[in-house]
Amino acid sequence: MGVRVQQRDILHCPYSVQDISELEAGKNLPTIETLQRHLTPMGISLAEFFNKDECVSYLNDTEKELVAAFRAMPDDSAELYLQLGKKLNRK
Repeated sequence: MGVRVQQRDILHCPYSVQDISELEAGKNLPTIETLQRHLTPMGISLAEFFNKDECVSYLNDTEKELVAAFRAMPDDSAELYLQLGKKLNRK
């Protein structure tokens, strides 16, 4: 787990000590939906929870639009798009 959980966060945890022991032992595995439901109140995203680098980046709407446009392009156009972006970034 890439995120550090504080002791105060555990106080609000709906799991018993037995539940946590079973999770740690791999006897019981929560679904993604269950993880998200319990992480959200602690302000932890799934990306943060599973990230080992401790650095999570979120794209803004413009960045998401750029990525979507890039992914939809044929390879030759995508390469030109990338080169244009690099040239514009040098200024």
